[in-house]
Amino acid sequence: MSEYSDNLGVNTMKHKFKIGDRVRVIKMDKNKYYGTARYKIGDIGTIIKCDSTHTYGNDYRIEFDRLKQAGVRYDWYALEKWIQPVENTLMTVE
Repeated sequence: MSEYSDNLGVNTMKHKFKIGDRVRVIKMDKNKYYGTARYKIGDIGTIIKCDSTHTYGNDYRIEFDRLKQAGVRYDWYALEKWIQPVENTLMTVE
């Protein structure tokens, strides 16, 4: 787990994942947070930023493989409770 520090150096949130972790979206339950994002349940990606919001808690900026291959915007935020780790994922390129 990584820790989030505010500007005063005080640890305020603990993150379950870290930059570079591979994750899969397992659910989405806050349409307002999801907004215009294009990822779907089952999509896999790599965490590129750990963050948090006062309203929703820990969130992560993720580069999604499927969206990158499609040539559309592929980096979106997802809530911590929406993702799970992916072990030894084999990427296929067509």
